[in-house]
Amino acid sequence: MPISILTAKVVKKYQLPIFKLLLLCLTFFLLLSYFGLFNSF
Repeated sequence: MPISILTAKVVKKYQLPIFKLLLLCLTFFLLLSYFGLFNSF
């Protein structure tokens, strides 16, 4: 399933504002990159 469709379903389900959704995505990627750097050491 494409991520865009999945995101649209989540937005429809929870009625999240776009800004909140972007903030969640940004936080997720920051955590992902942080743990990726942590695991590389």
